[in-house]
Amino acid sequence: MGSGDHKTGARLSPHVGTQRCVRMAGPRPPTVAARFDRPMKPRRHRRALPLAQLVERATCVADEVRAELHSVHADPDERWHVRLHHDDDVDVWLISWTQEQGTQLHGHGGSSGAFTVVSGELEETVWDPAVREADGATRSRGDVVAFGPGYVHDVRNVLPGTAVSVHVYSPPLERMDFFDVEPDGAGAARLVRLAHVWTDDPEIEAPARDARQAAS
Repeated sequence: MGSGDHKTGARLSPHVGTQRCVRMAGPRPPTVAARFDRPMKPRRHRRALPLAQLVERATCVADEVRAELHSVHADPDERWHVRLHHDDDVDVWLISWTQEQGTQLHGHGGSSGAFTVVSGELEETVWDPAVREADGATRSRGDVVAFGPGYVHDVRNVLPGTAVSVHVYSPPLERMDFFDVEPDGAGAARLVRLAHVWTDDPEIEAPARDARQAAS
């Protein structure tokens, strides 16, 4: 798998090629990301790593989580998440999902990415621009989804118990875009932007639907 700008995710085997689990370079304490009221100063080098590298990194970190090298917590009130690694090219997040926790339909501000399920199951809904509808799929332990900068999806846990996942973004997140799907009057659907938020936190709270006019 190369670095192409995939518009839809690819469900991959958790063991791609000759991957090996490489430890993160140097100890870094987990960090919590922030929301910004205006665009952050652009980074000097905004390059996306090849999707194969993002898949390898996500799978590597998932193996470390299963080996209990990273602590996981569950919060019934909001999705628990922590950033495990950040540099100019990539950031890595560990997220837990209790039952009925999920995201709003969203994009990643031009970043490519990959995520894998460490434990449990997640339901992913992906917007398909070719057929102008959202399609759902179950992501189980070991499944990996890789995606390019145009990817729009929603992820949630609909089952009892806690699901855990690892998410990798490149370039690191700077913006989240939130969407809704509405009928277009011709028997199809259209993607409607609710808001874009300058943030490097993938778990930022989605805006209310009535914020769409203010954001447009």
